[in-house]
Amino acid sequence: MSCCHSNTAPPPAPPVTPVGSCCGGAAKATAPELPKPGHGTEWGVLGLLVFLSGLTMNVNLVVNLDAPEGTTRWVMHGLLALGGVVAMLVGGRDLTRSAWRAAREGRIVTDQLFLAGVAASWGVSVHATLVGHGPVFYEVPILLPAIRYFGAILLQKQQRHIEQITLEQLAGVASARVWRQGAWQMEPLASLHRGDHLQVRPGEALPVDGIIRKGRAYVQSQALTGEPFPVALEAGEEIRAGMIVLDAALEVEMTGEVAGSELASIGATTQRLLRDKPPFLRSVEKVVARFLPAVLGASGATFAFWWWWAGLPSAISNSLAVVLVACPCAFGVAIPLLYRNGLTGVLRRGISPTSGGVMESLSMVKTIAFDKTGTLTVREMKVASLEAADGIDPAQVRALIGALNARSDHPVARPFWSWAAEGATVELRGWRAVPGRGVEAEARLQGEWETVRLGSAAMVRENLPGAVPHGGSARAVYLLVGSRLAATCHLEEEMRPHATELAEKLRRDGYQLALLTGDSTVPAEVAEAFGEVHTAMRPMEKLAAVRQWEAQGRPVLFFGDGLNDASALAAATASIAVGDGAELAIRSAKARWAQPDYRTLPALLREAREVSRRTRLILRVALSYNTVGMVIAALGWLHPVVATIVMLCSSATVTALAARPLQKP
Repeated sequence: MSCCHSNTAPPPAPPVTPVGSCCGGAAKATAPELPKPGHGTEWGVLGLLVFLSGLTMNVNLVVNLDAPEGTTRWVMHGLLALGGVVAMLVGGRDLTRSAWRAAREGRIVTDQLFLAGVAASWGVSVHATLVGHGPVFYEVPILLPAIRYFGAILLQKQQRHIEQITLEQLAGVASARVWRQGAWQMEPLASLHRGDHLQVRPGEALPVDGIIRKGRAYVQSQALTGEPFPVALEAGEEIRAGMIVLDAALEVEMTGEVAGSELASIGATTQRLLRDKPPFLRSVEKVVARFLPAVLGASGATFAFWWWWAGLPSAISNSLAVVLVACPCAFGVAIPLLYRNGLTGVLRRGISPTSGGVMESLSMVKTIAFDKTGTLTVREMKVASLEAADGIDPAQVRALIGALNARSDHPVARPFWSWAAEGATVELRGWRAVPGRGVEAEARLQGEWETVRLGSAAMVRENLPGAVPHGGSARAVYLLVGSRLAATCHLEEEMRPHATELAEKLRRDGYQLALLTGDSTVPAEVAEAFGEVHTAMRPMEKLAAVRQWEAQGRPVLFFGDGLNDASALAAATASIAVGDGAELAIRSAKARWAQPDYRTLPALLREAREVSRRTRLILRVALSYNTVGMVIAALGWLHPVVATIVMLCSSATVTALAARPLQKP
């Protein structure tokens, strides 16, 4: 998070002395090197490759049907051979490098099969040119790089989309306001060090742990403790990273180091997700590792049989067709594209995954369990009760509280905004906020001006000792009228919107639901909606429940936000840390949902199941096509050029299946 969103000049401050691959089957394979985006260059290159493919195909057809002789023959063959070289230089410069790198690392990738097809078709054609007889297939070494390049464009376009979504979600979280050379200056988080003094203004979050050196304010600590009610902190007290300052500026001395900005951290995580393969893609790589030797073996056997049966020309043509028809773009383009399509849906909902297998794990879920406080509840409180002192009209209390809070955007004031209309007739003067305590003003009551205060138990003790028990209630605000405690308001948590509707939709989709909470009570409507409710649970009891469901064959999706949820988040098949939860909870979960909108959860789970279904379908289609195509080619019924076109149609089919929206609009 950032501690800087204001463009106003900082107030004067005394000086302080600081203390101290598209077709590359493995994770390391690089995607084709495309021109830099932004000017349509990549589409221009693809257009050139397509143009060369069509031109070469027509010329090649003429050469094979009515072979020219003499100088004309050498010129035409030379130009055709040069077209293949140009295609490799323009659209497949990294193909050889990628295939060779994988071979040195002992990996088998689809780039190697592409390279085998390009080299075989170009080599066979050059051989026919040199010996003076036999068909040539110079269009094939152009078609294959064009197909591969198109796949690379689709993958990189999806990657840019993912990166753009990430940047939009994280804009403005990479800097802080630090004291430098006698003034407050904005600097990147990565440049801060232990001992630096930061200024955190109302509405801003602290990016590091520290100690308050100046100021007093309410801070929102729900991110760390799960407690929705703000706490008052003042000079000398510790303040933790992620706490949000609410009503006054604080000067904080850093006691921890910043390893790097959140922007850099989450950006790096996104890049890693795009680079590293989830489990189902690693399974595909195992298929590819067996597939390439099988293709080369089948091509060799076809060559040997047809050389014995019909001679060298037939052997070359049929064995080449086996290689060309088997190029598995489903493995190199369609399935990675489908994975990124699913990842885009996750990021668009504001979910930041920490595991590449998030969609796969979500597709396996049968049980969904929620923590309550901070997970199913919102930060804003609601008024649970109003207790007016004897002889004081509750309506007058509501009017006073409504008038005092109408001018404040403090989280504690928000539950009372609906009372503002009742306080419209109350005349106030000298209204001011008392940081870390509450608000005070003078109100005209029965024709006389009288001091009124609304705030915490600490405010009452400072102005009216003994009026409330020591400590008071952490979830209460007190109204003082003159020297009398006029009323006490108790606040309570409020459930997130649509929580009960969410439970109904999830149960309708076939999921088993559970609520695991450390609280001793749960609202009746929530308990009824979720059915299986466990209260007063300690962290290890939550963990035990998750492990029990997992052992029963009910993979769990767990939502939590606090330290007490970390173990359960780590143990579940799928897990999402909600809000600005505790750091350990975020690190334990498979993903983080900073601002959850649970209305989108059922759709997300359906998308995850659709990704899983389409992955299996694409694999079945690809393997069936390759098996049938290789058999037909081995039988001598498939010309190499036709094999290439059939492979192109198959690739287009599975790629379109992967690129199609995961849900109907």
